[in-house]
Amino acid sequence: LFRSIAVVSGPRWNKKALPIASMVANILCRTHNEGLSPLDSAAKSFLEAMQHIHSNGKSHASVTISLNGDQFERWLLKVLCGFMASGNSFSKQGESLLQRPSREFVRYLFGEDPLPGGFGFYFLGDAAPPTASPTHDFGFTTISRNGEHTGLIMSVANLQFFLAMKNP
Repeated sequence: LFRSIAVVSGPRWNKKALPIASMVANILCRTHNEGLSPLDSAAKSFLEAMQHIHSNGKSHASVTISLNGDQFERWLLKVLCGFMASGNSFSKQGESLLQRPSREFVRYLFGEDPLPGGFGFYFLGDAAPPTASPTHDFGFTTISRNGEHTGLIMSVANLQFFLAMKNP
């Protein structure tokens, strides 16, 4: 599920294989980073479940997934904050949107405040045409409006999910 190399694409990379270890922002001290490790566990559970469902897609067997939704939403926010702080988020014009995560984002990330109504995790649907072959691809796209980060799209196995961090 989690490989040591990932193929990344975007204005900076143009589809390039990079070590996953090189894609971290390293913006947290050890204590704060370890405090967020339960979020990584929630993400791993979700991604393993998605991989299981995708691998057995032709089966009509029932699958039950248990997931801490709060932790998973916060993991997606952790990913978004990493993109923001590392400068790996880009505008439609291809300009880097290096930005310090807002105090509100940090409070949500560490569970100090709940996400406001309308914010959070949404399923967008199938990203591939019905004739497309299944894929195990995994990726992120940051969403911004007027230079401000407003969300994150996560694509997993032709499915798209959205973390809304502003009301539309």
